[in-house]
Amino acid sequence: PEPVTVPNVVGLQQAAAAAALTGAGLTVGTVTESFSDTVPVGEVMSQTPLAGASAAPESAVDLEVSKGPPPGN
Repeated sequence: PEPVTVPNVVGLQQAAAAAALTGAGLTVGTVTESFSDTVPVGEVMSQTPLAGASAAPESAVDLEVSKGPPPGN
């Protein structure tokens, strides 16, 4: 099968990112939640593989999603 290009989902809400990935023929891999002072809750902070990479169809794209600022800030 032809490789597909991984879309940029950083900055999207997790549900929108998942829709973009499945629309591109990919799947959502591991979702890691991390604290962030700057990224709103539920927004994708990083992805692996990076946007623009070529991936086999149905490959998993791992996401790191913000869970907002750490407690105590």
